[in-house]
Amino acid sequence: GDVYKRQVYKGQAIITNVSSQRLDCDVLLQIPQSSLPIGRTLYQRSHPLSLESYATKKFEYEFYFPQPGNFAHLPVNVSVNSVVVAKSRREVLAVARHKAKISEKNFGDVISTGNRELILNFVKENPVGLTSELPLSNLHWLLTDKLFFDKLIDILKDKYVFDHTTWSFSLYHKHREDIIREYLDSLNWFKESIGYYFDSGLIKVRASNSAIMHLDYYTVINPRAHKNAHATSSTLTQPLILNEQFYNTYKKFILYLVEKPSWNLADKLTLAYYLLLQDPCLLYTSPSPRDSCASRMPSSACKKKKKKK
Repeated sequence: GDVYKRQVYKGQAIITNVSSQRLDCDVLLQIPQSSLPIGRTLYQRSHPLSLESYATKKFEYEFYFPQPGNFAHLPVNVSVNSVVVAKSRREVLAVARHKAKISEKNFGDVISTGNRELILNFVKENPVGLTSELPLSNLHWLLTDKLFFDKLIDILKDKYVFDHTTWSFSLYHKHREDIIREYLDSLNWFKESIGYYFDSGLIKVRASNSAIMHLDYYTVINPRAHKNAHATSSTLTQPLILNEQFYNTYKKFILYLVEKPSWNLADKLTLAYYLLLQDPCLLYTSPSPRDSCASRMPSSACKKKKKKK
């Protein structure tokens, strides 16, 4: 078929073992001359391959041509013990600048023109990013253009369309703090790695982001006259929390309080509730909420608090 510049193409190499014996070989793939690789594709790569009898393996690679011209597409080579045993046909690809006739209703045709305004108008008038037929990934190669990025973001925000990769280019351009905040806020794994409470101009982490939620539990009964079999004087200096789910919730909440510079009323009420579940007398014997917190803190949380000091 016809080949045009600035359009993404995918090549496929299908290797089949037509013998009744296992085949150990190397497959050499190369993208066409003067083309540029896309994604994880390399200019040239050798794949070691083991094929059982009558088995088939498929390799794929993506590329595009930045300029028009006639370019050789070198064959796929299959070798055994450094000897070529099979190869595909060598071809010459005639790459045109653009199609003779461009359909402004076809996403691929519009992108192939490289006309920024034409592309933006198409995005504005069509559900780009909302259907598999019109993926935003086809525009990612244009997002290093700062002006195009800004205009595209504004169009997508007006249409309530969000795309992680598109928003991530705000870090590349190092501007549009509103977009950077939206992008970082969408990264749950990143917020969880920060901690339980964090506040900055670009990202905020709260209890709700750290999987901390207030739950009701049955009252926890701590051993008084007789110690629990798992609680020995050498390992524990405070009553053991036997409810594992409550222990994990309480531990996360304590770490959240340690990282938070000041506590609001909801924090104090939650702390009081968790202390009441364990020993009602704690609220009367502890001189302050923070002292009570420290006295009931799991050992791992105590270590973290000491490090932060």
